[in-house]
Amino acid sequence: PVPHTTITIGSQQFTLETANTHAKRMRGLMHRRDLAVCGGMAFFFPKAQMLSFWMHNTPTPLWMAFVDEDRKIINIISKAAPMNDAPLYAGG
Repeated sequence: PVPHTTITIGSQQFTLETANTHAKRMRGLMHRRDLAVCGGMAFFFPKAQMLSFWMHNTPTPLWMAFVDEDRKIINIISKAAPMNDAPLYAGG
C-alpha cells in the first residue's frame, strides 16, 4: 500500500500520497493520468532546502503548494502546465 497523509487547508481536506524517499520524489506523479479530485502527492525532504520541480512526463495540470519548515505555505503555483520541463521554484 502507498503511504498517505491528510492535510486540511481552510475547510478543504486533501489526501496525499507521500514521497518520502529519493525514488518516490524522482518519480512523483509522472505518467499518472488519473488523480482524485482532492488527491495529490506530498514531497518530504530531510532538511529545508531550495528546490525546484518540473512537470516532465506529468500529463495532468497540478497545483503546487510549497511549505517551509514551520509548516507555512510560502508559495502556490496554480495549474502548472503539463509535460513541461521548465523548473518551478518555491520562491523562498
